[in-house]
Amino acid sequence: MEKNKSIRELMNCFLEDLPDKLTDDDVSLIILTLLMTYEKNNSWFDMQDNITFNMIAFLERGEKTPHATAVKDADNFLKRIIK
Repeated sequence: MEKNKSIRELMNCFLEDLPDKLTDDDVSLIILTLLMTYEKNNSWFDMQDNITFNMIAFLERGEKTPHATAVKDADNFLKRIIK
């Protein structure tokens, strides 16, 4: 690990190197490992609420989600065939 990398840079490297088919169990194990490593297991319920809130906000913005892309493509298609 390079000495002066920010956490954002490290996470981007981490995400780029992950396999395409990361399972829910894999993600759970990663989260559990981070919680236990940094002794944050007692804060899990607060973190869970924060994650849920931020995930909903992210999805509502429609940033690069497959669902948002599909809806946008469908809307564009319908606009073309209705004209």
